[in-house]
Order: sequence, then C-alpha cells, then structure tokens
Amino acid sequence: SFDLYLGLQIHVINMNILKAQFDSLKATVYHPLAPHQAIGKGNIDHLTIGAYTTTQFVYPFQINYDPHLDTQGILQDIIDKCGFTGYPRQPITVMLELTPTIKFFNVAVSITVNHSIQLECPL
Repeated sequence: SFDLYLGLQIHVINMNILKAQFDSLKATVYHPLAPHQAIGKGNIDHLTIGAYTTTQFVYPFQINYDPHLDTQGILQDIIDKCGFTGYPRQPITVMLELTPTIKFFNVAVSITVNHSIQLECPL
C-alpha cells in the first residue's frame, strides 16, 4: 500500500458582495469502480473567500491505495487511462464528496455535495 500527499492549487473567483467563511472544508474521493471505498481525502480549516476577489490557497490532499482492498481493479483502470498499457490517454473520472462547514452565530452548519469530476492523469 502507499499514501501520496499532494497540495492542490485552488483558485476561487468570488463575484459576490458577501465573503464566505468556512470553519472547515472536507473532501473525500471515490473511484466509480468502488463507490463506497474512499481512495483519497483532504481537509482545510478556517478558510475565508473574500468578496469581489480571487482567493488562492493550497488544499492538502492525501491519496490512499491498498492493493488488498482493490478488488475492482482501480489501479489498473488508472494505469489504462494514463496510457501506460497502450490505451489512449483519457481523463480519470472520480466521485467527489465535498462537505463545507460554515458557522452562523457559533452554530456549525454542514451540507454534503456529491459530484462527478474528471482529472487528467497525474503520472
């Protein structure tokens, strides 16, 4: 098994009059072949997105791979989509579960958003 630690460069353009203050912003990533087995996660605390501004930050993210848990061929799918086995390179589809937490008058409010995203091969 291995863990890969990344710092994802994020740029947010906020065209709104209000700033957004997050107590935390958590993300979990799943591969479509194993939609209930997390392959990565990240978290950042105390994030402020200013009003009428572009905010840049580094989002700490960790990818976890354990071959004993990979019964669906996740690693093989990624290798194929990266073009290492003769297949043409193509984006890797993952499921993102994003949970922002915002405090209103010292009461934490969280919602969870699920979205499919496509990433270019990181290798």
